[in-house]
Amino acid sequence: MMQELDADFEKRFAGGPTIRGRLKLPAAGPGVTVLFGPSGCGKTTLLRALAGLVRPESGTIKFGSEVWFDAERRISRSPQERDVGFLFQNYALFPHLTVAGNVAYGLKARRGATALVREILARLKVEELADRYPAQLSGGQQQRVALARTLACEPRLLLLDEPLSALDAPVREQLRGELRHILLESGKPAIMVTHDRIETLALADTVVVMTDGEVRQCGSVQEVFSRPDNLAIAQIVGIETVEPGIVQRVESGLATVHVGTVTLTAVAPAVLPREVFVCIRGEDVLVFREMAAATSARNRLTARVTSRVAEGPMIRVGLDCGFSLTALVTRPACEELNLQIGDQVVALIKAPSIHLVGHG
Repeated sequence: MMQELDADFEKRFAGGPTIRGRLKLPAAGPGVTVLFGPSGCGKTTLLRALAGLVRPESGTIKFGSEVWFDAERRISRSPQERDVGFLFQNYALFPHLTVAGNVAYGLKARRGATALVREILARLKVEELADRYPAQLSGGQQQRVALARTLACEPRLLLLDEPLSALDAPVREQLRGELRHILLESGKPAIMVTHDRIETLALADTVVVMTDGEVRQCGSVQEVFSRPDNLAIAQIVGIETVEPGIVQRVESGLATVHVGTVTLTAVAPAVLPREVFVCIRGEDVLVFREMAAATSARNRLTARVTSRVAEGPMIRVGLDCGFSLTALVTRPACEELNLQIGDQVVALIKAPSIHLVGHG
């Protein structure tokens, strides 16, 4: 039987929200789970409860066969007893200790500690900083040192609270890929909190979406971002186009849906109410100057360009095709098409790229 981290608890705040932590995740082997959702939705509270830093009022938390928390049986193991590594948002480095001293702090008098510190610092590419103090480090260097300290104790579970949020944008972008590599290389399961969509896409194997104090959906990155369970999740994960529609008919697994002044064809889910929301990711919208001669796309829409906004390497193109549609186009493609506001274009969308969710 696969080991699982199994949580089902409630943490109540006087005069405030109730956080309901319900999730099951693998508790062995590498893999990154991201707790994703808007600020204030309960992500950090859930993470801190798993770590033993917050005590819920009811419920249980289990790690494999171990009971970490059980309100009825009055069991509440400390973070040390749970053997978890927690990376705080502000890194919480000791200012009076050197980099080597910070990393060695949790090792106490462990045999071979000095060699282990050197190994960890080398793995995170900060060995030359061993004798410096935190105040002498950049934000990116502090992040690496804090992660090195967390890994040095060889915890069974890694917990990271917004580990990149304190960094400037260029450094944050650089460290995303490095952080995922480090976490996977550790061989330990990791759970990370973020409200950043790009970080989630770059780092996660599994996404847990939270809103209003509850876990709303859990699945792979592709599943959650392509097939949100409902409208609220579609909005949280940042699907660019979400429009109301009316299902006219379903034949051979395909739904015909009236949206705005046009009709779209989409793959029909098993349960499909008459009133739906039509969800389309910007990267799934193809833009052409003229109708493509040969294409498998069932939805071919005449559109007018209403806006274009640069977003890094992409251009967000607003289209009016009988409803408001957003396309994400690369800069070279946008320049090649010479897209200008007011231009007439053709938008192509494949039926499997249109996701239908019911109201509520």
